[in-house]
Amino acid sequence: MSWTEVFPVFTEEQVDEFDAEATLPERQELEEWYGVARVINPRPECREIVSVSLFWKNVRDGDPDLPEPTRELMKHAVELGLAKRFNPWDHYVEPLLTRVPLVLEKFPEVSVRVYLASDLEFLADELAGAGCEVYLMKSPSIRFAPGGLWRFLPFEEEGKLVMVTDVDRLNELEGDLIRTRTMEQAGVDAWRVPVPTDMTGDHRVCYLPFMGCQFGVRGGCLPVRKLLDAFTWHARRGTVEHMVMMPSCGPLPIQAHTWPSYGFDEFFMTVAAYPRLAQGGMLTFVPTTARSQLLALDVEYVTWGNPRSELVYFAAGSCCGSPLWEDVKTEIVEMPPLNVVEDEKDETSRGPSEALPTVLGLLFLTRGDSNHPKIWREWINGDVSRCRVSAHPKEPETISDDSFLKEGVIDEQVATGWGSVSLIRATLALLRSGLADSDCTHFALLSESCIPVRPLAHVLRALTLDPRSRIRVTPWEEVRKRDLLKAQRVEKIRGIRKEVAHFQDQWMILSREDAEFFVANDRTEAFEEVFAPDESYFATVLAAGGRSPLVHCANRSVTWADWERESRHPKGFLEVSARDAARMAESGCFFARKFPKGSDIGKYGLHRGVAGAR
Repeated sequence: MSWTEVFPVFTEEQVDEFDAEATLPERQELEEWYGVARVINPRPECREIVSVSLFWKNVRDGDPDLPEPTRELMKHAVELGLAKRFNPWDHYVEPLLTRVPLVLEKFPEVSVRVYLASDLEFLADELAGAGCEVYLMKSPSIRFAPGGLWRFLPFEEEGKLVMVTDVDRLNELEGDLIRTRTMEQAGVDAWRVPVPTDMTGDHRVCYLPFMGCQFGVRGGCLPVRKLLDAFTWHARRGTVEHMVMMPSCGPLPIQAHTWPSYGFDEFFMTVAAYPRLAQGGMLTFVPTTARSQLLALDVEYVTWGNPRSELVYFAAGSCCGSPLWEDVKTEIVEMPPLNVVEDEKDETSRGPSEALPTVLGLLFLTRGDSNHPKIWREWINGDVSRCRVSAHPKEPETISDDSFLKEGVIDEQVATGWGSVSLIRATLALLRSGLADSDCTHFALLSESCIPVRPLAHVLRALTLDPRSRIRVTPWEEVRKRDLLKAQRVEKIRGIRKEVAHFQDQWMILSREDAEFFVANDRTEAFEEVFAPDESYFATVLAAGGRSPLVHCANRSVTWADWERESRHPKGFLEVSARDAARMAESGCFFARKFPKGSDIGKYGLHRGVAGAR
């Protein structure tokens, strides 16, 4: 189970749909909501931006509209019945006027940028006089949106470091600044503090990968204005998915997802920004009291999206400025880096407890030669110390003498046929050959139509950090609910109850320990009468051997395929579009298929990390 199978993702196809179908009046409306009218006191020389929004609106649907704001109304809002908790002047305006000068005195290289609602223009000069960089917007905001999303606009600015916060958190700015600078040093695109609570009392999903007022990003990492326009356009049409496939619970709604009401900013960050930012890597700061099954899914996803991602725990209560922050600051600055890959061609660093380097055996189960030998040679780049190649071709005579598979063709050959147990026996033959090399720690099963979509260094580092097998697994009970005919296949397994059976992807990565287990426990005879046993054999044999695959393995897809069309076979690619490349990069997979000979796939350089993780 992966993040993208649980949470909705705003796709590149939906962005393309907006580009193709949005009318001129709709685009003009979006420009009115997200456009900047003018800038007062610009500070282009500042690399570090603290980004806040300032508007005065009732933020929830059903609340009455507020009158045209004035200085006096904002100062006496509670007294006049226009606010329930505090006067907006005291809580939002006054802190900017009094604290920003102190911030700039301590951090003169930082810009505090205020995205100011058009109906608060009377504050512009006063805020600029306090040192703020004021971006006067074309809109007064409607309710919480679009105003709550203006502070995301600097994400597009190349070369900047952007911290998103609330005005009432300016006292905690130093901690956010340290985290942002640490993010840059770690070579990742974002830092964040997730909200590690899964559900509300009324069974709405309230887990957030980003707390909307406490995170930072590397400028230029996201085409945020285009995403905001497309996301808003779809949300108003009701075409942004907001249901979460909560494990063991089924579909549940995300707590806040309605334009323009409160929480729409975090809905955007969860569904549109997060899957894209994860590919550039993140520092994730989590309170020690966190208890959440979705947090584990989240951290797994960002680590697969980019192995440079790291997790840092802080003592509960130190978030948002408690005195414990000093302990966190010391940990961030002084702790040694966790296997940060400085050079993809020289990935030899080891984890603190690793005795031997990770060595990946590539096991090709093919009809003949690889469809894309040039890409594989470039990916391996001659690094035989970290990567070995074995092959079991159905037609070995078709392997050319100059093929990179030629020397890896194994002696043990099995006559294979589609949908039969012979594919399992050929896979076991590959594993036996691979295990003869005592250096190999992991084995990846591949077909001739596979290509790599993550640099070898990233794959090796991920396997070093988490050495478990990667097998995408679904229990028999779950398959029975969705596809009864498929579930019935395992009833023909001899000697194993169907309740023990699991289904899995054929293309996976096995740890050496699991590979040895399969070779020592050959149960292929029990699967003689099973159709397509390659889709159930390995996970079922693990379960029957007392090694629950859902616990023992990382339940992740290793090889991406396009199953979106209504077909029992994945889509083949003769040409890869930028959108296809983005989908592969966002999947978190190491490899992808199906790419026949002659496919135009090299221009996006996924395997070099050009379109994938940086």
